[in-house]
Amino acid sequence: MYFSKKGWMSKFDVGHYFLTESNNEKRIYSNILRQLQNSANIIGNKSDCSREIKVLWSDGSNVNDISNDNIYISPDKLISGGKVNDELLEAMTGKVYVASYLRETVDIEAYNDSMFDVVNMSDYMHPEDNIVSNGIFLWRTLEIVNARELIAENWAGFIPYVNKEKVYNSIKKNTVKKFVNSEEISLDAAICYISWNYQNSDDLINHEIYNKCLELFYNELERDSSENNYKFCVNVVRKVWKMLQQECESESESQEGSDSSDSQDGSDSSPEAQEGSDLGEGSQDSIGEGKEEKEAQEGSQKPKLQEPAGEYSGPKTFDSSLLGEKVKSSVKEDLSESYVDDVSAPSKLNDVGRNYKLVDLTVDEYKIQEYNKIVNDHRSEIRSIVNSLSFRNNTQSNFSYGNRSGDIDENNLYKIKMNDDRIMTRRDVVGSKKIAICLLVDESGSMSGQRIINARNVSIVLAESMKSVEGIDLSIYGHTAEEYNISGGEGVCLREYVSPRKPHIHNCMCMEARLENHDGYAILHTSKLFLQDYADYDRKIMFVISDGEPAGSKYHGRLAMEHVRDCTNNSRSKNLEVYGIGVCDAFSSEKGELMYGADNFVVLSNVTDSLGVISRFIRQVASK
Repeated sequence: MYFSKKGWMSKFDVGHYFLTESNNEKRIYSNILRQLQNSANIIGNKSDCSREIKVLWSDGSNVNDISNDNIYISPDKLISGGKVNDELLEAMTGKVYVASYLRETVDIEAYNDSMFDVVNMSDYMHPEDNIVSNGIFLWRTLEIVNARELIAENWAGFIPYVNKEKVYNSIKKNTVKKFVNSEEISLDAAICYISWNYQNSDDLINHEIYNKCLELFYNELERDSSENNYKFCVNVVRKVWKMLQQECESESESQEGSDSSDSQDGSDSSPEAQEGSDLGEGSQDSIGEGKEEKEAQEGSQKPKLQEPAGEYSGPKTFDSSLLGEKVKSSVKEDLSESYVDDVSAPSKLNDVGRNYKLVDLTVDEYKIQEYNKIVNDHRSEIRSIVNSLSFRNNTQSNFSYGNRSGDIDENNLYKIKMNDDRIMTRRDVVGSKKIAICLLVDESGSMSGQRIINARNVSIVLAESMKSVEGIDLSIYGHTAEEYNISGGEGVCLREYVSPRKPHIHNCMCMEARLENHDGYAILHTSKLFLQDYADYDRKIMFVISDGEPAGSKYHGRLAMEHVRDCTNNSRSKNLEVYGIGVCDAFSSEKGELMYGADNFVVLSNVTDSLGVISRFIRQVASK
C-alpha cells in the first residue's frame, strides 16, 4: 500500500481472474480493460475534463494519438495457461498512466510536427531522414521521461506501476552496450546512447565519444525553454551529427600525425631495419606478417564514421508505441473490437450530454454582503454541525516510551538515578482518515423561488461547517442543461462553487434556478472532477440534491432514469459513494430505487431537512 499527497492506494485484485465456462477469456480481458480505463481517467485530461479517455486493445495497426481520447495497448502474453501475468498487468497499468499523462504534458504542435515528418519519411529516404528519425526518437524519449517524472512528483502512489512499465518495456542494457560499442561511430548509436543514459541515470553506459554527445544534449536542454520539444530534439540531433564528424576528423588527423612521426623515427636507419636487410626469406615473411598485423591494429583504432541513411535503426530503449508508433498485437479481431460500456454516450439518448461546460462565476460586493448575513443568521446550525463532528479522532497515533525527546513520563523518572536520560514519551502519528464530500445541486427551472434559496443556504452552512473540521473536505457543484447562451442548447453546464480551485464559499451566492437537468451526465462529469481532486482520500461521497426526475428536451422518462442508474454505478465502481436526496417529494420510492439503488436515496418534503440528513450521515461515516 502506498501513500502520497496524491496517491492511488490500491493494487489490482487479479486473483478472481480465473477461467471457467461462465468466466471465459474474453470476460477476463473485459474486466481488465475496465480496470485500466478507470485508472486512465484518474489523472489524464485534467485540462479538458469533458473528455473521457477510452482504453482499447490494439489490433496491431492502431496508433496512440494524443490528440484523441483512445489509448491502445497490446494484450499479448497477458493471459497464459489460464492465469493472468501479474507483472505484465502492473506494467500495462503503468503504461496506461504514462499514455494518459502524455495528453497533459505533450505540446500538440510538437506532436503534429513529428507525425507530419513520420508521414513524409514513408515516401522517400535520404540522409536528412536519418536526422529527422533520430530527432523523433529523441523527442519521444524526452516526453516519456518527463511524463514519468511528473507522475512520480504528483502521484507518488503510481510510482511502482510506472517503474514496472519502465523495466518491462526497456531493452536490455547489454543490447544497448553492444550496439554503441560497435566499430563504427554512428548517429543512431549516439542518440541510442543519449536515450538510454537519460532514462537510466543510475545505470549509465560509458563511451568516450558519445559521452560528449550526452553532455551536449544536457547543455542544450538546460538552455532551451521552448514548448516545442520536437524541434528542439531535431536541432540537437543535427548538432550531435556535426560533433561526431568533428570528433572523427580530429581523431583521424591525430592518428595520422602519430603514424608519420613513428615512421620517421623508426625508418631504415634503425638497427633493426638494417639487420633485417640481411635476413633470409623466412624472416622477411614474418616481418611482413607483423607489419600487416600492426597496420590492422592501427586501422581499427581510427574511428570510422557511418554515413546517416534512412530511419533510426538502433534498439528501442523504451516502448515507443506510447507516442505515435503502431501498437503491435496478435490478438483476435473480436477482442480488439471490445470496449468498456460507455455510459457517457448512450445511443438511445442521442448523445445529448457527452460534453459539458464549466461556467465562470462572478460575485459582486452586494452578494458578498448578503453571504455574510446568511452566515450570521445560521451561526447556530454551523456551530451545531461542527460540535457534532468535534468528537471524531481523525488522527491515528501510537504512544512510544523511553525517548530522549517529547513529554516527561513521570513513571520513568527513576531512570535518572541510573544515568539513563530516556525518560520522555512521544505521540507518533501513524495515519489519518480523510473524507471528501461532494454536494451536487439541481439548478433546473423547477428549483426556482424558495427551493433554490434553501439549497443555497444548505450549501453555505455545510461549507462553513466543514472548513472547521480537520480531515473532511467539501466540494459543491450546481448543474443544469441546454443553456443556449452558454453551450448552444446542448450538453450539461456545471458551476463549480466550492472546490480546491474555488476556495471562496461566497461563490454559492451565484446559485439559481436555470433550465433543464440531465442528472446522469451531471453525476458523470462531476464525479470525474471530484475523484481527481481527492484521489488519495479514504472515503469519497456524493449527495445529489434534486426536486424531481431528469428532465430535458432530449433527456427524460425511464431511459433518462436508467442512465442516472448507470452513471451512479459507474461512479461507485471508482470508489465514489453516490446518494440521492429528493426534496419537495421529488420522486416515488420506485423511481428513487431505479436511479440510485435500494437504501441509497431519501425523499424529503423540503430542502432544509436535507441539511440534517447530510450532517448525520457525515457524522456516522466520521465516527467509524
